[in-house]
Amino acid sequence: MNTYANTARPIKPTEHSILPMPMPVQGDSQHTALEPILHLSMPVFLIDNSLRVIDMNTAAKHALNDNWLSIDGAKLTFNEEKNALQIRMACQRVLCHGKDAGNTPKSERLYLHTNDHELRAFTLTQCPIKSELLLITIEGDLHHDGQAMQRFANAFGLSKCETRVISLMVSGQKPKQIAYTLNISIHTVRSHLRSLYSKLRVRDFNDALILAVRLLS
Repeated sequence: MNTYANTARPIKPTEHSILPMPMPVQGDSQHTALEPILHLSMPVFLIDNSLRVIDMNTAAKHALNDNWLSIDGAKLTFNEEKNALQIRMACQRVLCHGKDAGNTPKSERLYLHTNDHELRAFTLTQCPIKSELLLITIEGDLHHDGQAMQRFANAFGLSKCETRVISLMVSGQKPKQIAYTLNISIHTVRSHLRSLYSKLRVRDFNDALILAVRLLS
């Protein structure tokens, strides 16, 4: 498994991409203690390391209407078993790192294809209230394959593979993460990048990313 794409690290208070950490509330129920996450626009589940769902926010309930995610026997279930396996393994890593590091919550981010067309980011964080549980946040389709990306690809004559690579670059991934996400070698990614640099008339990765972000904004 590519450790560059999936790494455990401490949560920083300024990291707004990670869901806000609920504070323990004396004498209140678990539901009340998790109130800060209940109304986030992103789906958030409170789970144990077997993917058993303890609680969820409103967005998570809506996500269960999609054909790639469901709850079966109280457990979070995916249409592809390999996704469930990767998330279970990530749960174990986060919990193990959390125990080693003391009271600092740990996080791990996975990029998984939830069906043939969509790529989503799953952030697993050790729950600061109950250390044996985890919060899992799901961010939406990261392919950026809408009209803006299609216009961008057409303007520069990008191939389908090159479009996927530049989409993941805009999503914040580096070459080794892109290789992991697309299940291709790093050498293939570098080949696509060289072609991208030529078509975009830029010198390097950062120049290509700056151009793409500016034109897609």
